[in-house]
Amino acid sequence: MGCNVTTTSEPTSQAIADGAIIWYSLNNAVKRAHSYSYGIETLIPYDPRTKAHKGRQVIQWPTGAFVKGGWSQIAPEGIPVGYESVSRRSYYREYTNPDPQLSNFAEDIWCYTLKGVPQWMRFKPGKLSGY
Repeated sequence: MGCNVTTTSEPTSQAIADGAIIWYSLNNAVKRAHSYSYGIETLIPYDPRTKAHKGRQVIQWPTGAFVKGGWSQIAPEGIPVGYESVSRRSYYREYTNPDPQLSNFAEDIWCYTLKGVPQWMRFKPGKLSGY
């Protein structure tokens, strides 16, 4: 068994490629539930009054301030997932350059090995927690 990823010039090709990789990995365990959760790291809108935001790196973007290290779950641990399963969630990416280099676009998919659904992927100092 193998996995071929073909890139195109279509604007949605990255989402299609990510979906193909997730679909392929999930279908290798058709008969059982996954032992771990899968997700991506996201930025969370910064709120200085929120205790969980204190001590985290604040990043300024054109649309506002964000804190790094949020967890966005794509595939949950312990839930059987088959080829007919669908997971949809919208994401976007901001650039400070009006003409960004998009030819080398990548997004890391992380595996969470602890129990439960975390809100944060990283501890406040930036270290990974259970990934």
